[in-house]
Amino acid sequence: MDHGDASENVVEQRISNMRRCTAHLHDLTLLRGTTSAVLLNKFGCIMQSTTGGTGTVIDGENDFDKSYVVGELDIFLSHSWHACWWMKYLTLLYYFNALPATITAVATGLMWCALQYRIGCIGVLSWRGFFPSSVLFFIVLFSWHHMRALLESYRISIFLDKVCIDQKDERRKTQGINAIGGILNRSRTLLVAWDRTYFTRLWCSFELAAFYHSRLYDSKSAGRVVLLPIILGRVISEIAICTWILELLRVHMPDNAAGLRSAALLLVSMAFATRFYDFLMEVNELKAELAVFSAQNAQCFCCSNRHLNPATGERLSCDRALVNASIAHWYGDDDEKEGLTTFNELIRGRFSEEVGEAIRGARMPFHFVLVASVWPAMHQLDYIGEKRDIPSARIFQCLHIMFIIFPLMFAILMAIMRAMTHIPNFKKSAMTAVFALANCSLHWAFIQLGRLLRKGGWFCVPVVLAESFAVFMFFQDSGMKTRTDKFAKKVKDITTLPSLDLLRGALSSVSCGSKLYIFGGNKVSAVVAECFSPQEGSWMSMGRLLTSRRCFAAALQLLPETCRGHMARHCMSLHLNLAQACLQLKAHEATVHHATRALKVDQENAKAFFRRGLAQEALGKTQAAANDLQRAARIEPRNVDVRKKYEELKKALQDMENRQDEEEGPVNHDLGSLPRAWLEVAIGGSPPQRLVFVLYADTVPKTAENFRRLCTGEHPGTTARGKPFHYKGSLLHRMIPGLMIQGGDFENANGTGGESVWSRRFPDEGFRDQVSRRGLLCMANDGPNTNGSNFFVSFAGAEHLHRKHVVFGEVFSGLDLLDELEKLETNEECRPLVDCVIADCGADQHSITEGAA
Repeated sequence: MDHGDASENVVEQRISNMRRCTAHLHDLTLLRGTTSAVLLNKFGCIMQSTTGGTGTVIDGENDFDKSYVVGELDIFLSHSWHACWWMKYLTLLYYFNALPATITAVATGLMWCALQYRIGCIGVLSWRGFFPSSVLFFIVLFSWHHMRALLESYRISIFLDKVCIDQKDERRKTQGINAIGGILNRSRTLLVAWDRTYFTRLWCSFELAAFYHSRLYDSKSAGRVVLLPIILGRVISEIAICTWILELLRVHMPDNAAGLRSAALLLVSMAFATRFYDFLMEVNELKAELAVFSAQNAQCFCCSNRHLNPATGERLSCDRALVNASIAHWYGDDDEKEGLTTFNELIRGRFSEEVGEAIRGARMPFHFVLVASVWPAMHQLDYIGEKRDIPSARIFQCLHIMFIIFPLMFAILMAIMRAMTHIPNFKKSAMTAVFALANCSLHWAFIQLGRLLRKGGWFCVPVVLAESFAVFMFFQDSGMKTRTDKFAKKVKDITTLPSLDLLRGALSSVSCGSKLYIFGGNKVSAVVAECFSPQEGSWMSMGRLLTSRRCFAAALQLLPETCRGHMARHCMSLHLNLAQACLQLKAHEATVHHATRALKVDQENAKAFFRRGLAQEALGKTQAAANDLQRAARIEPRNVDVRKKYEELKKALQDMENRQDEEEGPVNHDLGSLPRAWLEVAIGGSPPQRLVFVLYADTVPKTAENFRRLCTGEHPGTTARGKPFHYKGSLLHRMIPGLMIQGGDFENANGTGGESVWSRRFPDEGFRDQVSRRGLLCMANDGPNTNGSNFFVSFAGAEHLHRKHVVFGEVFSGLDLLDELEKLETNEECRPLVDCVIADCGADQHSITEGAA
């Protein structure tokens, strides 16, 4: 057996093992962690990018020896190896060490100034406390991880794949990869160090899939997600440097240099503005990436290099086959397409909501903000040694500035910057000026407030409490918010005493042997109780469907039109029961109505989707029925009846589509009467060459019109990111020889951006034509009904793309240019090494059809 066959067998064995991967960790020796000292040692050099891929073995030192077996992990670090390593280092350095460094600096400043106050400013003590606090801050910041590693009881166990998975032993490496789900299930925190490459990397997607699989398997043991944009480290560092310089100027400037101080504050405010703007743009980019996330588009090292190690030429095992097999097993019952689609919806929905809560208002972590607030606070302590004021007042002002005022300024300024980004045609320079003025105004206002508070008075307590509450509400994390909501609910339950009618209804439910819904009133309880008479048994179980329907409808009429809280849940239960009764009575329109009303209360109710799907099928709405049953199957993947019915309907739908294709036959387009559009492509520095397309306006007019308008640039307005609707100046950013070349992303030039002229995404218009030959113009997408502006031109027929991509045109002239594009060299991400720019584009007609408008 040759080396290639052996490698293929390794791949198949890995895939087979991955299909058996569960949330259980059978080999506890695979649960290993390392310390923050290893992670942050030598300025985070261990986080520099490596060759990558599960089939490679990293040369040099085996970092596996730096890990140790643990019973439970504190942190699972998920990050992209293609991200900037020093930005990851800075962000993680602040994450682990910022709080102890800040507390140490404050304690040092307090002790230093206390000595000055008691002994007097002699010798070394004549120095300001601002300087020794600064020195000690940096010492602790860059060494705390080493000190913590020495104390075993305070050591943090961190999972870093490069260290905790053996990179030399192929068998142990495969076992470690297969155990990712179990490792995540035993991790308290999933720490995502995010950058713009994160959601484009295959293994990052895999770690998210494994994490959510462990959550679905055991929601009690699964940990929380902490998302850290790695730009945070750079932003906080630059803001901290600005505040440090500002405080130095305040210390050394004479008291009568008010104008110079104001100018310095204005300059620092402008630096603040640029950093806040960068962070806000990064957060917006994160939200945009999550909205169009697709695991299918994630890039892996092995496939980008045709499964050959670029350094040694050895064959690499396929990461994508391994990852897709696992996701299919976890989310699609070994159906790869369904598993990937379900996982994509999970990330775009549930994970996106968690991320939105974590970065609500583009907020920064509180202990990160303390890094920048420590310098203004330290300056206040020096007044203690100079005996200008009462020590307790200055200490209060120091803590007030550090923990309340400065974070509150951060929150207000970020809200101002966020509001300005929503104003159309508001340029960055104007934002910077407004932000700088707002920062100066806030500084003046809070200085006056501090002077007022130092004087004392009855109003000090409510003012400080109000400020503290505002800071708490802005900087609380999602876990804290959940605990706060639970506390508020308990308070509400205690203060809202049950009514007498509710108590009577509860007592009547105790005497009833069957299931009974209680709504807080005698009338409703009595009506519903009639459906579950203990003497005669349930009307539903006895087949007396009309009686059950009448009773449930009567109970529903007694409820208020707008139900909220627990009343809404009871209203949903009534609609679900009515849907079931109507389904058995074959009142399918009523079934659809009641199931839809139930879904307005709970959008993830499998029963409502299942019952509405059955009714839709009976009404002849096969596609709508398939969609509902698919949603029900994804919500309850272990429900055999739901999955069986969905598979039957999916097969019937596929057969119907195949029969329709056979009856309609191939389309004979009259190319002479159809509209045309053209692109002029400049390869590198060569003169542009024209590629002319005929658009299939006779079969897919809306899709063809979208392409034509994007070629002419006639569509008014801009995209959500402020880009004009025009292909001109964009790149053909992706090329796979023998398959296709892709373009149309005039926003990000990587396939994740762009919008259509109809909406951000529009549905598939039809699949009359297949991707059957060279030179066909097709829509690129992220899955069904996600067409935007991205398109591709085929180099050959691709049967596996049939009914997945809308074919809306073909090359009329310029096949020589297509040949030249196919011969271009690409990098590991399938991106041409030379820029292929659409220098110009246009169309021969102004409109295709009135129906497409």
